[in-house]
Amino acid sequence: MAWGLRGRLAGGFGVVLALQLAVAGAGLVELATLQQLARTQSTLASLRADIAHWSGQTQVNVARTLMLAKAGSPPTSPAGPAAR
Repeated sequence: MAWGLRGRLAGGFGVVLALQLAVAGAGLVELATLQQLARTQSTLASLRADIAHWSGQTQVNVARTLMLAKAGSPPTSPAGPAAR
């Protein structure tokens, strides 16, 4: 079967078009993956900030507890001295 010039050009264009669509599809899949990774990274960064804040508060509470223990004065109860 002999292909004329028009048929060969149309076939070549079809092959190039199919390859371009395949590359575009792969790009869209990778873009969706990158967007999911960006959301995950944002969530992890927020959690890391919360952990750092919690760690700082814990260190302050430990220092406060040690200071009260060394001073020999435990904190008063919420009801006051009459509740003892």
